[in-house]
Amino acid sequence: MGRTVLFTLFIAVEVLLLYKYILIPVFYLLKLKKGIGNKEAANMIGKHFPEVGDKLTNLLDLAEDSEQSELLLASIAQRSKQMDSVPFSSAIDFKEAFKNVKYSIISIVIVCLLYLTGSWSSFFSTYERVVNYEMAYEKPAPFQFHVITDQLSALQNESFTIQVSTKGKVKPENVYIVVDGKTILMQKQDGIYEYTFSPPIQSKNFTFLANEVNSKSYSLIALKTPSILDFSMDLKYPTYLNKPNETIKSTGNAILPEGTQVTWNIEGENTEKINLNTKDTVQSFIKEKNTFTIQRKIYNDLDYELTTTNVNVENYERLEYSFKVIKDAYPTLKVTQVLDSLNPNVSYYTGDASDDYGLSKIELVYYEVGKENQEQKISLAKPSSNFEQFYYTFPSGLALESGKQYAFYFQVTDNDAVHHGKAIKSQIFQQVLLNENQLKNKDLESQQSLIKDLDKSLERAKQQKESLEEINQNQKEKSSLNFNDQNQIKDYLKKQEQQEQLMQKFSKELMENLDKGNKDDKLNQLLQERLERQEKQAKKNQQLLEELNKVADKIKKEELTKKLEELGKKQQNSERSLEQLLELTKRYYVTEKASQLARDLEELAKKQEELSKKNKEENSSIKQQQLNKAFNELSKEMDGLKKDNEKLKKPIDLNLDTNKKEAIKEDQNEALDELQKQENSESKSTPESDQNNASKKQKSAAQKMKEMSEQLSSSSSSSSGGSSVAEDAEMLRQILDNLIIFSFKQESLFDKLSAKQDQDQTQYSQTVRDQNELRGLFEHVDDSLFALSLRQAELSEFVNEQITEVYYNIDKSLETMADGQLFQGISHQKYVLTASNSLADFLANVMDNMQESMQMGKGSGQNEGGFQLPDIIKGQQQL
Repeated sequence: MGRTVLFTLFIAVEVLLLYKYILIPVFYLLKLKKGIGNKEAANMIGKHFPEVGDKLTNLLDLAEDSEQSELLLASIAQRSKQMDSVPFSSAIDFKEAFKNVKYSIISIVIVCLLYLTGSWSSFFSTYERVVNYEMAYEKPAPFQFHVITDQLSALQNESFTIQVSTKGKVKPENVYIVVDGKTILMQKQDGIYEYTFSPPIQSKNFTFLANEVNSKSYSLIALKTPSILDFSMDLKYPTYLNKPNETIKSTGNAILPEGTQVTWNIEGENTEKINLNTKDTVQSFIKEKNTFTIQRKIYNDLDYELTTTNVNVENYERLEYSFKVIKDAYPTLKVTQVLDSLNPNVSYYTGDASDDYGLSKIELVYYEVGKENQEQKISLAKPSSNFEQFYYTFPSGLALESGKQYAFYFQVTDNDAVHHGKAIKSQIFQQVLLNENQLKNKDLESQQSLIKDLDKSLERAKQQKESLEEINQNQKEKSSLNFNDQNQIKDYLKKQEQQEQLMQKFSKELMENLDKGNKDDKLNQLLQERLERQEKQAKKNQQLLEELNKVADKIKKEELTKKLEELGKKQQNSERSLEQLLELTKRYYVTEKASQLARDLEELAKKQEELSKKNKEENSSIKQQQLNKAFNELSKEMDGLKKDNEKLKKPIDLNLDTNKKEAIKEDQNEALDELQKQENSESKSTPESDQNNASKKQKSAAQKMKEMSEQLSSSSSSSSGGSSVAEDAEMLRQILDNLIIFSFKQESLFDKLSAKQDQDQTQYSQTVRDQNELRGLFEHVDDSLFALSLRQAELSEFVNEQITEVYYNIDKSLETMADGQLFQGISHQKYVLTASNSLADFLANVMDNMQESMQMGKGSGQNEGGFQLPDIIKGQQQL
């Protein structure tokens, strides 16, 4: 009540003072209240300024006079001028005012004491108790709470710790915090009390309590944090992969093909911005309401993080992810080359191309060697899958010039749209496109190589024959076969089988080589017929060897000896056939080589003649040197041909003029010397005579080359044509004469030996000598038949078999008679007669065919040599 009365009186006094000293003067200024008059004001001024006195009053009286004469107005103006010099500031007496300053010192001292003693706030705060007269004040607490934490705001997803201390005379033992009506003890540490709010935090009020002392209420503000509610990535793969697009949810990690377009779709809450941060860039998502999106194409491995931001916190949440990129691998290519054994200009290629995602094209890139910058391409395939097998035959589809060397490779391009297709190349292949002459030379080289192989094969056949004879001899000397003998036989059979396989290989290669030659050539046809028969015989021999291999360790000694003897006869027969085949091949090679050399000489002669007709600038020594070198190579080949011809059992009459060859070389060398003199001459102009000399020598060399070519060509054509039918018939007639003589003598010896089989064995020594003489006679028949078989294909397998049979039985007859086995010797002589008669009958049939051929050619029964089939042959046929 007392504070209420005091407050009321304070307000009343203040209102009164306000009215009297503030409002009333304001009313006078605003003329809301009438003030004093002029005379009252003049009296007040006269009293305040003694020098004015009543002058101002008198002046006012004069001014109020109704009669305003000039004298009156002059008096008023004079008196007014006298009062202009009175200063208004003299109305204030400062000395009088300073007499009251001493009383203000008391107030100043009191204020300073309050400030120095720290009672400023308590002294001046007492007015609050008067103002709040309705509030009941208690006795002040012995301490106060002091919150140390600066800001009472926290992120709702983070814990928040509040710290408080007390100030005052008393230090409480425990401090409690009151939250949501719950009293919780605060942790004390170093005189500071702490309490931690656990997330999620919500805005709330709280107070502190200690020793029944309550603090004021405090408010904790929870700040919202940005968060991600939903997260997905749309993966758009490159079109060329033909892979359906995908959507990945709840993760930012992925394994992607190179060039994949990734679209992030994120739904946020309390989020203002989301950034995609990589090592060197920061990209912001595009926001639409609460959805954030961004697109990016991924080409390499990528580590990135997503950060969220709002008004309360920046880059609050950091989510780290990574992309593993699978690069589009380079395609793979494997090319296999197969050369055509028949045509060196042709080769075959098989390729396997593959890629992880797909292929777009397969090309052949080719260029002339030395002109790599002039590459050309042709398309082989346009695959649509990731694997393609292709085939190519060189040089199909290419515009190439013969005689030049070309390089080429295969190139495969994948469907990688990101890098516009990656290409890979195969190994580089090189091939010379041979002209007709070069192809022929290549074939001849192949023939020569085959001849060398056949020579070696013949040598091995002879060695095998010797091995077989040794095995047969061992079998005769032993009564039974031991383990080593069986192994020796198996080893021989294995080698013989290899020999037969090798012969089949050579025969096939030679047949292929002959197919490329002139099929109308008689020697070519003869060789092909022999090869066909040789192949059939080889198959029979192979079959016999297989049978022997199967039963070699089981067969009895007598049966094995018989089988081996049978193999020996077949081997001898094969050896004869091989000798004939080899001789025919050599003859064919010589004739073909001669023809080819004739063509090469003719071509070289043309080049030499063309060079002789060119002018001084084009007819150079370098070009002449090239022609000289070419002829020297041909000269070496002619020397080699001459040696090969001399090795034949019956050499061909090749017209190789050595003197003309040397003359050509001399002309070419002289032409070269003349050209070099012209080029080395110091004078700029060359005498016309020197130029003519070089040209004449060149023309002379060209003419001689043409002549030499014609000579070689004529000799090779005559030799390849073979002898006439009449000549062969005449030779066959002589062979038949000798064979029949041999047959009659052999029959006579057989009758003689049969008649003496009861006599003493020592009387048969003469018979053995006679048999040896007949063997020599038969060798002459054999040699003649061998020579004739080189021209007549009919005289091959059957003739060889009968000759082998004759030799075998003659040798067995001599062997058994030498051992005193008379009956066995007679038996073998009978086989000799049978084989010789069969041979004679076969040859007689051949002569009949030849006679018919000659009669058809002449239109009469006479052949061109006047030959008639002798009666002795007819008699032999009847026999």
